[in-house]
Formats: sequence, C-alpha cells, structure tokens
Amino acid sequence: MLTRTFRSNKSRTRKQMTVVVDGALLREVRMSAGMSQEDVARAIGKTKAAVSQMELEQMMPSVETALAMQELFGVALHDSGALKIEVSE
Repeated sequence: MLTRTFRSNKSRTRKQMTVVVDGALLREVRMSAGMSQEDVARAIGKTKAAVSQMELEQMMPSVETALAMQELFGVALHDSGALKIEVSE
C-alpha cells in the first residue's frame, strides 16, 4: 500500500489531501469491471505503463488522477479500499 500527501496553500485554510493506493485491489477492481489497463489509461488520460505502475505500487497517482479513477470505477473503487482520498486540515 502506498500513501502520498498533498498540501494546498491556495486557500485560507490549509488542507491536506492524502491518496492511499492498494495496487492489488486496484487491479482486482479493474478486472472486475472487465477493463484492460489500456482501457483505464484511455479513460483517465494516462498511459498503460502508468496504470501498470500504479497497480504494482511503483507510482502514486496525483489527486487529479485518483479522482478520475474514482469517477471511472465509482463506488467499487472506494468500497474495496483500493483507492482512498482523505482530506484533513
């Protein structure tokens, strides 16, 4: 499991966003949806290699990519624990 934290300095209240990825679960959700790595890559605007690296936990997605994946897979991604985005101040 990989964790990446982002801090926002743009707002008055500093917010911290943490992206947590479980690559094996991410792969499971993708396969359950009947999608290839290439399908996911096309849908989120990344390369097949980037999707593979996320599944192998060699690369962390940006917040924008994590949100695109969450939108693509919907509740299945969040409920599985494959990808979580936590916001704190």
